[in-house]
Amino acid sequence: VWRQWWVRRRNAALAAPKFQAAAARIPVVRRVARNRAREIFDLVAGFTYSQILLAAVEADLFDLLATGDKNLPQISTATGLSIKAAE
Repeated sequence: VWRQWWVRRRNAALAAPKFQAAAARIPVVRRVARNRAREIFDLVAGFTYSQILLAAVEADLFDLLATGDKNLPQISTATGLSIKAAE
């Protein structure tokens, strides 16, 4: 019970806009926050890239493009995707 109370209080304090504004003025804290934000961005970007790659593989896009340049309607027709999805 004590630990739960402490975690709730700590999280509430850390989430307070006043605390965040004060912490942002401290160079070390600002640097840590930027590094963590960059790490999270890289993680999300990596996930996004892997999903795009998976979609291209599942649509046989690489085999299609290996035969030569294709325009958007050709890609749409060959993959069975709508124009918007192919785009």
